Amino acid sequence: AAVVGVSGGAGGDGERVKAFVVANGLSAEDVADFCRGKLSAYKIPSRVEFADSLPKSPAGKVLREKLR
Repeated sequence: AAVVGVSGGAGGDGERVKAFVVANGLSAEDVADFCRGKLSAYKIPSRVEFADSLPKSPAGKVLREKLR
């Protein structure tokens, strides 16, 4: 999984948290429920997107700029 900040919209809300998850059999609500038990409210992803894989550099680090 990886998270990035995405634009909050035209209302000037700043950034919101978007999570990218590589998993089978989970729903966005499952991810949010898990996060609610472990994170502060402002850190819980407002959007969850499921992917087959995450873009990585040759060193194996997730390329967050490509996720945005």
